[in-house]
Amino acid sequence: MIVYRLEDKFGTGVFQGRWFALPGPPPGRHPTPVDEFGDTDWGSRHCGFKSIHQLRRWFNKAQREVITTHGIRLRSYECDPADVLIGKFQIMFTKKSAVKVDCLSPNAI
Repeated sequence: MIVYRLEDKFGTGVFQGRWFALPGPPPGRHPTPVDEFGDTDWGSRHCGFKSIHQLRRWFNKAQREVITTHGIRLRSYECDPADVLIGKFQIMFTKKSAVKVDCLSPNAI
């Protein structure tokens, strides 16, 4: 299964310890992982998206342009489906067992 994640060159996610001034509606309008998956044992899971379409529902074009200027990249990973929790708005996957497939600018989608 291919999943997508916005992260910097160190693999840190877009919402981990930073916030960008983004144009348009705030990405915070979406549920947190706790809202969507409950009080789960996260272990080594990381947030991401099941599709480019799902990512676009979180970040519009102008927002993707801003995060790109801050060094955020769109990475795709191949995962075992058993290592992925799929929600309506986002996914959580076990990154340590995933294989990096590609890296793109968020502007490219």
